Amino acid sequence: MSVRRDTIRVSSSLREFYGIAVLHDYYKSVVCKDLSFEPTPRTKLLLKNFNLLFRPLNYGFVLLYNPAESPSLFQKAMPKTRLSFFVSNRNLKFQNFTQIPFLKEGMSYHFSNLAENSVDLGVDNIPEVFYTFKNLNLGENEKKLLHFRDHSQIPVRPTKFLLNAYQIPGLDDDTRFKYIDLEIQDEWGETTFGDGRRYLRTSSILRAKEINYAVRKELDKHLNLSAEEKGKLAEEIRKREVDVWDNYDAREQLIDLSHAPEGKYKLFFQGKEILEFYSVEGASPVNFGLLDIHLDSPTGLVNRLEKDPDKVVNPQMQYVHFQSRPTYWRYHFLNYPDSIAKPLSILDERKRVDFGDPTEIQLQQTGEPAIMIESKHQIKLEEKPDNYFFLQRRSGNRTLKEIRLPSPSPDMVKPIKDNDELKIYSDIFVYL
Repeated sequence: MSVRRDTIRVSSSLREFYGIAVLHDYYKSVVCKDLSFEPTPRTKLLLKNFNLLFRPLNYGFVLLYNPAESPSLFQKAMPKTRLSFFVSNRNLKFQNFTQIPFLKEGMSYHFSNLAENSVDLGVDNIPEVFYTFKNLNLGENEKKLLHFRDHSQIPVRPTKFLLNAYQIPGLDDDTRFKYIDLEIQDEWGETTFGDGRRYLRTSSILRAKEINYAVRKELDKHLNLSAEEKGKLAEEIRKREVDVWDNYDAREQLIDLSHAPEGKYKLFFQGKEILEFYSVEGASPVNFGLLDIHLDSPTGLVNRLEKDPDKVVNPQMQYVHFQSRPTYWRYHFLNYPDSIAKPLSILDERKRVDFGDPTEIQLQQTGEPAIMIESKHQIKLEEKPDNYFFLQRRSGNRTLKEIRLPSPSPDMVKPIKDNDELKIYSDIFVYL
């Protein structure tokens, strides 16, 4: 196999299994090269076990499978098996020009092929994407997205973390609570694996060392007992210690999901949901997102009951699609030394956008006087804007020639709360 210019040539022994492309309306080509994907440590092992090959592209990735071996391995996989990937952002300005909620600390965007969201993307018009993924039923799957429109965020937690009392609604720092009052559910509302094991193991498993120590310490006091008597006594001590730990109350409790699959979970306290989170080991504090590809997806990525090996795999192509962020454009006009030019109004040659009247202000950073003119409507940011805004101006009593105004840079995007409404502004500074 060789990779060149994002065109993948596959040897006769490998076939395309799954592909992802990232698209963004901000870019003229619609192809977005700002995000990168990397399998999580557990997924790297799964890829090896399934004979899958991960091939990154600069706008997504493709997974390749071995048709002679992978189908039977897929069919033997545990229920709810998923392939998970860290998503990294290579563009520091990405959130500025993208219509998504700004990422909060400790949160990540979550992408999944369980989203069942679709939209007409017109992907056939993007040759770069079409020719790379043409063997992945592109026409059939061109509308499938890996996210909902709102691009939801989720807290990320390591597979082991402490839950403090103050994180539970209604409790304060000094409140003690019991481990048995906690419960974990997965994305399907289940509390156990397919084989019946609980996701949230009992206190006795977590405290096995302490319980075994208590048993040994007590038995050391009864050296004259027979082996049978020691066995009965050990069982009594173990039951007592388990009961103690199950009812032990503390200001914090250990949540241990190191034995469970990576993914999204809900944590309950006394039957009430208190936290939805993503459990994964090795996540960076600055991870942009997490992606789950479920083998048992609604679109049937793997047909587990199919007897024909050639029909077990249903190759698919899905997308992450971002829209451009609309902002209010604010032009700030300042004067060069000895200049008395003043802005009068801004005109849109295409008559699509209206601007307000000039307002005298002082710049917050420097205190300099300036005149500001703001758009009455939001305007979508674009890599190569096609707006034609012209400034009418005068110097003293003399009217000056109109000048074309620049478009804003994605650097200068500012969220401001205005009467309980969060408005996003793009600032442009122009010297006259």
